[in-house]
Amino acid sequence: MKYCLIFCSMLISGCSDDPDGKWTAAKDIQAYSSINGPKAFVISKGEVCAKGKYSYGKADRYTEVLCAQGKGWITEDEQLI
Repeated sequence: MKYCLIFCSMLISGCSDDPDGKWTAAKDIQAYSSINGPKAFVISKGEVCAKGKYSYGKADRYTEVLCAQGKGWITEDEQLI
């Protein structure tokens, strides 16, 4: 139940869709090179990225992002705004 409340609150406050598919990082976010893979780069607060497809890892849902530093994956709870 605790995780459900945390997840719901993050969904409400942590992200919003942009019709152009551009998303802005509300905080520094760790991007991974692949699902369940090693760390690739950090998306800096204020950086604009494009959101790609979704995929599921061992325990988390991941979202593909296309940023200036390259392509990576972020966990669902680290959404962009």
